[in-house]
Formats: sequence, C-alpha cells, structure tokens
Amino acid sequence: IPHNEEHLKTIDTIEKAGFRAADLVKQLLTFARQKPMEQQALSINKCLNDVVLLIENTLDKRIKLSLDLNDQLPSVVGDAGQLEQVIINLCVNARDAMPEGGKISLHSDVFEPDDAFCAQHQDAEQRQYVMLTVQDNGCGINKKILPRIFDPFFTTKDQQDDQGHGLGLALCKEIIESLDGNIS
Repeated sequence: IPHNEEHLKTIDTIEKAGFRAADLVKQLLTFARQKPMEQQALSINKCLNDVVLLIENTLDKRIKLSLDLNDQLPSVVGDAGQLEQVIINLCVNARDAMPEGGKISLHSDVFEPDDAFCAQHQDAEQRQYVMLTVQDNGCGINKKILPRIFDPFFTTKDQQDDQGHGLGLALCKEIIESLDGNIS
C-alpha cells in the first residue's frame, strides 16, 4: 500500500476496531464460560509491575503512572492472567476518566477489615487480605450511577463511538469475588 496518509488512517481504524472486537469477544467468553482459573501462588506486586510495563507506553503522555508497593505482601492464590486483566481494566477506566491527562496511582498493601467493614460486606472475614488500590484524579463517578457500575453491560461511555461495552468492571468483580475478595 502506498504511504498515502488517508489509507494508513483507514488501516489504523480497522486495526483498532479488530482489537476492540477481539477484546469484547474475549471478555464475553470469560464472563459466559465461568471457566476455572489457573490457581497458583502469585505476587500482586509482580502482576502490577507486569501491567505497568505493558500499558505505560500506550497511555497518553499527559497521564503519569505511579507505583507504591508494599514489598512485604503475602502471596495470593489465583490466576495471574485474570488478575492482570482486572488491573488493566481498572487502569483503562482511570485513563478514560482523564481525557486531559492526570495521574494513575497503583498501590498494594495489607488490609485487615474491622467489624464495621465486615458488617457492610457479608463475605468478608476478619483476617489479613492483600489490598490493591487503583486511584486516579479524573472526573469521578456520579453517585446516582455508582450502585450500577458492576452491572454487566452498564456503561457511561459513548456507544456511538464504540468506546465501551459495559463488561470491564463486571468482569473485574467476577474475578475478584472468585478469589474470595471484595471490590469497591
């Protein structure tokens, strides 16, 4: 193909649409199959570092990515690929909340829930958990829609531009709960 700028833009658009379609199919299959995860001991920090290496060059240069990792974390039992998918989905949502740029902070730590937390989250136990926080300084989530963000196919993204299909956070919730965790 000649290096005609118009053709290259078209090819780029087709390629992006293909990747979006592949991602959607992958998420639909994961969501529908409920296939068992490949359980193994893994490090949350390694998953975080691997995701950062993967996404840092794809983020807008106006978005700064920072890591604050507790190096004394216990291992968790889970599927590294699915945990990385959770981190990627959360980072993509953070990126989308900051179209003009900003900061995404990834933090790992140990969390021990108190009585009040356990009362709010019936599945929580008073034991030690590994906590992952993804924080951004974007526009935030409207309190009216906050209760729906984990619903499958719920999205606030523009459907005409095929920006979102509403499976990212639902899939995150499914994966985290399968690890006996909690997401909020």
